[in-house]
Order: sequence, then structure tokens, then C-alpha cells
Amino acid sequence: MGPGDAAPRPHNACIFTLVDASVLALPTRQHVMPLSDTYPPFNGSQDVTFYLYTQNNPVTPEFIKLDDDSTSPSFNPKNPTRLAIHGGRTSVQSILRFREGYLSTGAELNVVLVDWSGLAAAEESVGVLSAVQVGDYVGQLLNHLVSARGLDPDDLVILGHSMGGHVAAIAGNRLGGGLASEVVALDPASDIFDAFPLENQLDASDAKFVQVIHTHGGGLGALESRGHADFFPNGGSLQPGCSNGQLRPALRSS
Repeated sequence: MGPGDAAPRPHNACIFTLVDASVLALPTRQHVMPLSDTYPPFNGSQDVTFYLYTQNNPVTPEFIKLDDDSTSPSFNPKNPTRLAIHGGRTSVQSILRFREGYLSTGAELNVVLVDWSGLAAAEESVGVLSAVQVGDYVGQLLNHLVSARGLDPDDLVILGHSMGGHVAAIAGNRLGGGLASEVVALDPASDIFDAFPLENQLDASDAKFVQVIHTHGGGLGALESRGHADFFPNGGSLQPGCSNGQLRPALRSS
């Protein structure tokens, strides 16, 4: 069984006004010393699940595995691939909208949802380290899809929300068969990754085009420019109609 659809929940309307990054006083990124190399235990095949949805199976997923291609017969390398990654302290339920949005167009796509919810539930200090491990593992899967199953990196878009935006960037950085077409970071988590080496940070080198949308900057999200194109609705901070607690507005603002 794959992740089920969550029941619809009422939410506030958030009004967006795009602000050009050039009018914001944004900090310049600087490389700092890496964190400790003491990472939590990690077993990719147990800690990370890849759900595949296509027009052949839009509701019930197949499973993409590094060591068993027979579990995902619907994967078609001739079709564009969209891979989405949830953030910290959330689950794959929070990114089901990507599956619905992509497949509702009728387009022939491989939609892959990455579930690392067991690791994402940890405290931030541990979750950040796990996110690097997950990014490495997602990169391994993508390299397998390129080398063994014929995926064209030009047909690949990697999306991530909050901490998942950094996971997406790390996965893009690890892609060895050529840069992905695009990495999209939706409200990437604040500067918690700046203590890592540059290859573990979100920046414009992670794909041919890196797009970053900032909607909770200065709170749980980052405010500084990190991609080829950075968008700052309402200045990039907490969005109107989304101020109800701390974690919930961060999710609503994204």
C-alpha cells in the first residue's frame, strides 16, 4: 500500500506579491567549516522509499528500488521524470499534491515521491545530518536510473520543500550523468546547511536551472538568494493569512 490521500483541510488564503530580489538587502553566502562527521545510523533501503506514479498507476504506486528494477515496470525513460521530496517533520502526505497536479494534466510522466519521514521526524540537529545522507541516496537512485534504465537528465526535475529543498540540491549535485534539467526548492530551510561543504549546500551548481521560492524567510525558511532565479512573494517572509502558530504557518506559507 502506498501513501493515502489526506482528508481536505480548510486553510487561510495567502496573498502573494512578487518582489524582485534586487530590491532586497540579501546576505552574501560564505563557506564555513563543516560540521562533525558523526552521522546517525542510515540504511537507505529501509529509511527511504521511492513511490512511482504514472498514468498507468495514478493512485496505487509502484516501488523504485536500487537493487530490483522489476518492482517498477511502469517507469518509462522516454517520459519526463518529476521527483518530489518532503521536508523535515513532515511526511510524503504533504507532497501528494505534486502527484495529483502532474498527472491531472494527462501528461505521460514518471512522478516519483521520496518518503524519508522516519528520519525527518528527528530533531533538526539530527535531521540535517540525515538529509545529507538521504540526498546522497537519492543521487544513487538517479544515477541508477540514468545508467541502467536510460533516464535522460535533461528530462529530470527534482523538487523539494523546506529541508527537502536541500535534499533535492544534494541529489542534483551527486548526479554523474549530466546535470538535471531543474532543481526547484520550495521555501528551503534556513541557513542550517551553511556549515557543510559547498557540495552539500543548495546553489546554482546543482542543476542546469535552479529555482528557489521563498515564502517564510527569516522564520523556518532562508531569505538569501541561492539559485539562478529566486522569487520572494511579499518580500519572502511570512505570508498574509498564514500567521497561526510557528510550524503551521511555515507549511501554509510554502
